[in-house]
Amino acid sequence: MRDHDHHRTIARLAQRGAALRVDTAELCCLAAMHLQGAVGESTLFEEERLAALFEATIEAVEPAAENPRKRATHAIERLRAQRLIVRLDGEGIVRAGEYALSPLAVNIVERQLADEHLTRASLDGLMTSVVSGLTAVRVAAEGAASEDDWDGRVRVPLEVVVAELLNGVERRQLGLDEQQRQVRAEITRLLEADWLDALGGIEALLDATADTLVELRRLLLQHTNLAHAVLDDVRILAQEHGRLEVLVALRRTGDQLDRLLAWGHSRHAAWSAYHGSVHRFLRDVVRLDPDRQLSGRLREQIGAWPETPFTLRLAQSPRLTVLRPPARPVERPAVVRPAQDWSAPVAAPPEAPSVDVAALVEAALAGGAARLSEVAAVVLAQVPEDARYGLIGRVAAVLAGRARDGHGGAGPWVAVGEGPYEVTEWTLEAGE
Repeated sequence: MRDHDHHRTIARLAQRGAALRVDTAELCCLAAMHLQGAVGESTLFEEERLAALFEATIEAVEPAAENPRKRATHAIERLRAQRLIVRLDGEGIVRAGEYALSPLAVNIVERQLADEHLTRASLDGLMTSVVSGLTAVRVAAEGAASEDDWDGRVRVPLEVVVAELLNGVERRQLGLDEQQRQVRAEITRLLEADWLDALGGIEALLDATADTLVELRRLLLQHTNLAHAVLDDVRILAQEHGRLEVLVALRRTGDQLDRLLAWGHSRHAAWSAYHGSVHRFLRDVVRLDPDRQLSGRLREQIGAWPETPFTLRLAQSPRLTVLRPPARPVERPAVVRPAQDWSAPVAAPPEAPSVDVAALVEAALAGGAARLSEVAAVVLAQVPEDARYGLIGRVAAVLAGRARDGHGGAGPWVAVGEGPYEVTEWTLEAGE
């Protein structure tokens, strides 16, 4: 199964001109519909009831708004055009319409109304449910006997149940991030108000948040390791049965788990850096200047710098005196070889002449030559100079096959005729 083509999806979305433009009053109207549906018996709103609800909400949010009834009618039309409100009665077949929130509007309202953040208890419960769901998927994969079993009991739980639990963890991560931003804003407010009296409160906020992140990181590491172990078992079974769609769902689930673990590491590292910088500020600035005299004077000088500029001068430190003369390093020439012209053509060796060595040796023996040097001298005298060196070995090979050494060993080195060649002397006797 191929991954979804994100580029084509984005192109279709842009071509369709999809956009969301919801102001505060319209968002409050959607929230009112969601809350009314939560406490009422039905999530459907008749047209008159919906208009009255929007009118009352706009009057509460914008008391100075003119003609709230007309404003409510326009808000309903705009939200319907953006598919945040859908009509469920056949689109005009019935005279009085019935309206409800679309799934997109429900997600937007629930995210705006949600006030949940990640805690030790919520993370432990959600990740325990994830591991339990994956364990049930592994049991189903071990007993799957048909394509329907793999699709309904393995793939669907992975893509729906487990993915929804992991999405719940990710939503609570956003709440924890918002809580950390609020803690940082509170620390800044305490430092600006009365930093000496706020030391205890600031340190308590820092330590509490650091302890929470350490615990969350430990729980994430523990549960993600268990979840990955179960995913590996299911992956092996899916590969054995060739279930490609299950392998894709397993990969997406593993990616979600890796994102959760990476989020825990990054938040812990970021808070550790912030924790250290705040403590350094408390140690180096607050405790050393409790009355803010130094910081006040520095702020005044920086503010008055255009009229009375100041500079910072540094005295150059003297160089150390060297008591012994410096030793100059010995420069050794680099070992190089002369450049050669590798592009020049290589001369081919001369071709050896076609010589019947055996016949020449027979002729020399018939002429009375009795030693290797004598035979070689007779043969070499009959061939050109540049071919003589290679023929000496051939002469010796022919003689070794046709005669034998009469003395039982090699003799001394002797010259071959008057040329520059020498051979070990053999005294030859006729072979059998």
